Amino acid sequence: MKRLLLAGTLVFALSAVYAQNNTATILQSGNGNYADGEQTGNNNTATVTQTGDDNYLIWFGPNQGFRQVGDDNTLSVTQTGNGNDAVHWQIGNNNQGTTSQVGDDNYSEVGQYGNDNVMAVDQQGNGNYALIGQFGDMNWGSIVQLGDGNTATIQQFGDDNYADGTQDGNGNQAYISQSGTGNSLNWFSANQGFYQLGDDNYMEFSQSGNNNQGVQWQHGNNNVAYVSQTGDDNYYESGSYGNDNYIEASQDGTFNYALIGQFGDGNTALLSQTGDSHSAIIQQFGNGNYASVTQSNAP
Repeated sequence: MKRLLLAGTLVFALSAVYAQNNTATILQSGNGNYADGEQTGNNNTATVTQTGDDNYLIWFGPNQGFRQVGDDNTLSVTQTGNGNDAVHWQIGNNNQGTTSQVGDDNYSEVGQYGNDNVMAVDQQGNGNYALIGQFGDMNWGSIVQLGDGNTATIQQFGDDNYADGTQDGNGNQAYISQSGTGNSLNWFSANQGFYQLGDDNYMEFSQSGNNNQGVQWQHGNNNVAYVSQTGDDNYYESGSYGNDNYIEASQDGTFNYALIGQFGDGNTALLSQTGDSHSAIIQQFGNGNYASVTQSNAP
């Protein structure tokens, strides 16, 4: 991923800045740091801070680490440590983005295409990877990763979608996809739609439709969850507390409700809801339990 573009005690590189009333500030302290960007439009603001060695803010294709096209966009990128890479672009109006990386060899890529979107990435540790892509209006995406070797991605297509989550530990993976309008992956009490605490946990959560709500959390090690919501106005919440638990759940329809809780080790829960207005609750206490629920409407 790396290639040496410029090196020195202090490197300052900024491509041409176009249009009116735009503001770009780059602060670099260390060796071999690189920042490259473009602003096109009015009243855009970009702030970049790099502390350490060999940190990069660059998009290797068009050589733009940050890019703003439109009006009234704001972005902030902070890299502290060594060997961190970041890409940040905004196309549209009134978008806000923040990236913070503390540690070594972290990578963050975030992009917004539309209006009034908000995104944030906070990575503290080493070798973490974060990706957020927003295509539409009024979407919110946030990733916090604490530890080493974690991966999280959020992709949002549509309007007014919300995804927020935290991974605390090592080797965790979370993949979030939302398409439609008004979908939410958010635990409203803690403001965390997905939360993984421990090591080597894995989750996938997809929402396709309108006004679906989801929560997914895993505390422990080696837990796995696959969740999908298709349709409108579905609610899903699941959590695993322990190790080596497995959840696979799907909702396809409208106004379905599902709640899964696992407290122990090596439990398995399977859930399928097809149709409308189903309700299911699975709770497992102990080790090695198995539960499967299938719900569908009469033909």
